[in-house]
Amino acid sequence: MGARVFLYNRYSLLVRQALTNATGKFAFDELTPGTYSIRVLLASFLPAVRGDISVAAGSENLLRINLANMASTV
Repeated sequence: MGARVFLYNRYSLLVRQALTNATGKFAFDELTPGTYSIRVLLASFLPAVRGDISVAAGSENLLRINLANMASTV
């Protein structure tokens, strides 16, 4: 809950941003078809980056993103 999710277009320009809800979900509605990447940030966790997300007209993509705790990498 409360993770910041940033959506970038194929040119690495920020398109949108969102916060995850109480169950960790987020959504970006009505995107222009194309290729995107996302970056997820939450305090005490390592950033998660996912690239090459293809969005087609009328499609819905489901992503499962797991954040690694900073303490688990020591």
